Parts: sequence; C-alpha cells; structure tokens
Amino acid sequence: MLKRIITIVLAVILAFSLFKIGQSFYGYYANRRVYSELESMYQESHRLNEEKQDTNNDDDEVDKFEKLKEINEDIVGWIKIPETKINYPVVQAEDNDYYLERNFNREWNPGGAIFMDFRNTVEDLGKNTVIYGHRMRDGSMFENLKRYKSQEFANEHRYIKLDTLYDETKWKVFSVYITDTDFNYIETDFDNDEEYQDLLDEIRRRSIIEMDIDVGVENKILTLSTCDYTFDDARLVVHATKIDSE
Repeated sequence: MLKRIITIVLAVILAFSLFKIGQSFYGYYANRRVYSELESMYQESHRLNEEKQDTNNDDDEVDKFEKLKEINEDIVGWIKIPETKINYPVVQAEDNDYYLERNFNREWNPGGAIFMDFRNTVEDLGKNTVIYGHRMRDGSMFENLKRYKSQEFANEHRYIKLDTLYDETKWKVFSVYITDTDFNYIETDFDNDEEYQDLLDEIRRRSIIEMDIDVGVENKILTLSTCDYTFDDARLVVHATKIDSE
C-alpha cells in the first residue's frame, strides 16, 4: 500500500513538473510571437516614413506608433540596442507592477513587457528615465543586458536608441553594475543639482566597466534595470547619457 501511495505521489510530482516546463516553453513561444508581430508593424511604419522622406513628401508623415496604439494605448516608445535581441515596444502604466507579468497585449505572460517607470514623463524626458524588463532564459526581453558586464562588449555596443512618441533619441552607455535594491538608482526627482550630482558620482563609482564619457548635471540619463542572479534580490543596471548626435 505504501509503495502504491509513493508511486502515485511521484507520478503527480512528475506530471506537475512537466506541466510547469511546458507552460514555460509555451510562454516563451507566445511572447516571441507577440513581439515579432509588433516589430513588423513598427518597422513597416518606419519604411513608409523613409519613402516619404525620399520623395520630400513629409506632409502625410506616418505615425510610427498609430497601429501599436490601437492595440495598447499605454505605449510610450520603442527601445533598441543594435546587434542584440533588445528591440521592443516600451509601455507605461500607473504603477510599476502592472506589466511585470503582462505582455504588450495585456495578456498574462511571465516575460511581461518592457516598461517605463510610472513617475517618468515621456513628453519631456527628465534627468533619469528608468526602463525595466525581465531577463528570460530564452534570451528575450532584457536578458542581453548581461553582456554589458564585459568591457569588450560595452566598447562595441555603446549606443541605445529610444524612439518615443515625441522624439527619436540616442544614448551612450557609461556605467554598468550589480546592486541590491537599497541603492536608489531609480530616483527620478531631484530637489537640486547637488542631489543629482551625488547620484551620478555613485553611478560612476559602482561601474564595473570604464567608459571615457563626461556626464554632469546638465545631462539626462537613461537607466535600464533588470534582475541579476549574483545574490538574492540583485539588480543589473545599465546607464547611458543622452547625446544629440555622434
């Protein structure tokens, strides 16, 4: 009797484990399909705009986000790091929890979405624009940020593109580190320049890479935040400074 009970328990455990594995793989597949379709829509809008520019006809410029807005009005931009898998729409909710386990289509998915801190204002990006994303085992979402732990990779992938509803912006990476959540690297509001300078100084001090870039209180920064597994509750953070052109 005891052997039979043990066999049944083991069978249930095995079935549940297989179910969870299958659920994870389906979650990866579903999210990849969703974001692949969104990328195609975004790229098509880009292509149409480029064609109008080539013919000097920008009176009817296409809203690159129009079709994406029809799917989710929370969209605020698109982030891309060339030569990586990071090429996603950015959404923003009324808090920083909503998109942790919801994808762009607002469907439940453990991969969630790439989302901007609810305290940021996309119309006029402030001193510190913060964007969050999970690190998924299939290499999606912000998983590729771990490659910035390498000085060589950072040297060869210095630039981040953030196309917002209002402007196309470019940012240059200057700091990468791992931290716990006690360090308030996601602060978005500063009472004065001294407070902001203190944050910039600490960001530079913590960096595990060296980048010859001057960043001062007159500069705006972009903060990309994701999980890390170096210790419990660890975060991998990549900071970049806004540049006009280069």
